[in-house]
Amino acid sequence: PRNNQATGGSGDVTAGLSHGGWPATYQADTEEFDGSTWSAAPDLSTGSGSAGGFGTQTAAVHTMGGVPSYVTTTEEYNGSSWTAGGASPYSADVCAGAGILTAGFVCGGNNAGYLSTAAEYNGTSWSSATSSPATLNFHAGCGTQTAGLFGGSQVTTANQYYEYDGSSWTSAASLPDSSYNRSLTGIQTDAIYIGKNPGTQTAAYNGTSWSALPATIPFAYGTGSAGGNTAAGANTFIAAAGNAAQYQLAGVPETVTVDVD
Repeated sequence: PRNNQATGGSGDVTAGLSHGGWPATYQADTEEFDGSTWSAAPDLSTGSGSAGGFGTQTAAVHTMGGVPSYVTTTEEYNGSSWTAGGASPYSADVCAGAGILTAGFVCGGNNAGYLSTAAEYNGTSWSSATSSPATLNFHAGCGTQTAGLFGGSQVTTANQYYEYDGSSWTSAASLPDSSYNRSLTGIQTDAIYIGKNPGTQTAAYNGTSWSALPATIPFAYGTGSAGGNTAAGANTFIAAAGNAAQYQLAGVPETVTVDVD
């Protein structure tokens, strides 16, 4: 229903959520996706873009971002309305999130400098977590609070990825190409990366190595959102700058365009 980028994403291909973003100013708009159509949902209390997003369509989190100043604000969505959540222990935009409402995680971002800061969310309040091994921004994340995958940063080696186990970080296999502004969906041992800045590539991670997928997204992807579920990497949707696509793994990968102009 709108042409935005830098939106937050939650959910999956049959129950997705896009929130916030900006075309020229930061937006409070929210839309739900049912696998074939988009519908307008209640707005965020405060518009922000490049925020951390995680959770499901009926239990989503939108945290931090720019409004245009950096904020610690967290909002929770229950499928019908947004309410205030706990304040994040740091403020940033272009951070990345993973997990569910009651066990979420964000890391990195930018606030007058690139960050390695990380935090965990329990559905009520945030607590500081172990910082990432390198500063991260314009990166992507997926998985859970205790088994996350993050990488594709603008400011470090863009093909470098890291795994998080709830207390410590380890280096993961590097992608064969370098770029940022990707999206990641799935879990730590079954993840899909989507796009580059800009690009149409996709690849899969099995917990050990990356492999190119035969399917590409049907538009050049820069900054958008991904509905990364915390199950497997299948049933993914993305929305970016007036375009959307869904990606399903059912023996043969396929992409299906969904127009949201």
